Amino acid sequence: MSEARPAGYPAELEEHARLADGTPVFIRPIRPADWRLLQWGFRRLTAEDIHFRFLGGLARLTDETAKRLASVDYRHEIAFLALSDDGPGRRRGIGIVRLMRSEPETAEIALVLLPGWKRRGLGRLLAEKALGWARAHGIRRVMALMLQDNLGMRRLAAELGFHLSRMPDEPALLRADLEL
Repeated sequence: MSEARPAGYPAELEEHARLADGTPVFIRPIRPADWRLLQWGFRRLTAEDIHFRFLGGLARLTDETAKRLASVDYRHEIAFLALSDDGPGRRRGIGIVRLMRSEPETAEIALVLLPGWKRRGLGRLLAEKALGWARAHGIRRVMALMLQDNLGMRRLAAELGFHLSRMPDEPALLRADLEL
């Protein structure tokens, strides 16, 4: 994982945090050089994780897709990586949240955690980080699409105050909306 920071990189958004059980984590905005880290993490996801995050399935994360996902402009789109905080040279990716504007005041949020890191408060920590960024950047509405059977995301969305509704044209999907 490269430590190079691209132009416009918001270093002030980097933060050391602790999960509810005291486990240290390091959260920072994604960098273009992180594309291989995304692939590394993708290979560690379960089939269910991939099914839930990509609303069906994705066989593999190609170089092209990983590079695109790792490149954000930090104004209209942001992604925060959660890394195990075992020291600067020993950090491993453990989760990611992405927020992308779909309209000037509306953004879509998506989140995925590696197995072993769920139900420990990391999802909430990442989501709150992304929602804070959204508020600071004039976003008034955040939405997410999720599969009906993704109980973990449904629970997190409800805890964060999202309103869940069924999608009439897509019975397997739920839409979550939050007014900021």
